[in-house]
Amino acid sequence: MLPMHREPWSSRSAARNARTAGARGVRTLEVVVGRRDEKTAATRRRLAEEARRLAREVGCRTFTVRDVAFASGVSTRTFFNYFDTKEEALFRYEEDDIRFFVTRLGDRPDGEHPVVSVTTCLTPTGRERASFGVLWQERARLVEAEPSWLPHHLAARAVIERRLTGIMRLRLGARPHDPAPSMVVHGTVAALCAALSRPHGDGRPRSVIRAARDVEQILVGSWPRTPAAPTHAG
Repeated sequence: MLPMHREPWSSRSAARNARTAGARGVRTLEVVVGRRDEKTAATRRRLAEEARRLAREVGCRTFTVRDVAFASGVSTRTFFNYFDTKEEALFRYEEDDIRFFVTRLGDRPDGEHPVVSVTTCLTPTGRERASFGVLWQERARLVEAEPSWLPHHLAARAVIERRLTGIMRLRLGARPHDPAPSMVVHGTVAALCAALSRPHGDGRPRSVIRAARDVEQILVGSWPRTPAAPTHAG
């Protein structure tokens, strides 16, 4: 029987140290990449927030990309690393926010009415993330001041709707060309935005939670409603 070859202790130790160093290097790289991603997201969010602040304070047409960059403490070149135009900075939804809504929709219980799933995923009750309604209202006020920005507003909302539709298709087990998931998502989001656009009778703005409950009541709980009896003048 041939003697078993054993690797010298020094070689085994060197190999073990190399593996340890490699693992440590991977963890270090992950930390560095994670911090860089956080810094990138923070810069993008700061640029968007400054753009909206300037739009409110100095007027929609007055401020420029250079103004946004200066207010954010970065160069104009850095601005264009994140956004192509100031309109994109104003209306684009953060990827973290979109991913948050998409994840919440995927986590809703099986068998829940799809309209309720959509309204609930878009209106978190905690403070960990702003609701879609709050983010949408902020952008809607910009469009009220500058109606020509409406296409940018709608395009940004459509990105969220497309992402939610993909999850809704999986939840419903729908085929690729089945329009039901898209109809549910687009219809519910449009209804939520319409509810948010209408204040209470005394002029107070409608809260996001109240708007979501109104949408659920109309689309799920009490439809079709009996039409009111017609009135005749004279």
